[in-house]
Amino acid sequence: MDQLAFNHLMIKYLAKAHKIKTITLLMSMVYLLLPVNATATPKTVLSISPSTCVVNLSGDACNKPLQINWQATAVANYCLYANKQRIKCWQSKQDVSETLVFKIRGSTVFELINEQQQIIAHTKVSVKSATSKRFRRRLRADWSVF
Repeated sequence: MDQLAFNHLMIKYLAKAHKIKTITLLMSMVYLLLPVNATATPKTVLSISPSTCVVNLSGDACNKPLQINWQATAVANYCLYANKQRIKCWQSKQDVSETLVFKIRGSTVFELINEQQQIIAHTKVSVKSATSKRFRRRLRADWSVF
């Protein structure tokens, strides 16, 4: 018995034995007809944590250590750039996990670039301020009983 005939018999059985509603039956059909062995293409992964750095005032620099992890599809020479400036390069590597300290003032885009100067992965680290320069926090509620 082939897969399609088996799926057809299962749907008939489910519809008769349990009186499933039409929507559930249709969803079951879609699920049974999906391919079982779907393969994903390998992809270079770049992750930097924390992805958000919180500073006291807007405009302050973030000096926290960042955990950098990347994994490429092949062994080669790669460089990490932050806002188009080279930070560090690795020779004959396929994956790296290390901690680096950067001084960043605003949201920064990190890019992993291969030997052919192609961007193969990127991520963003945001810098947020706990308090704003433009607005002062209100010390009391804007409504009052008195």
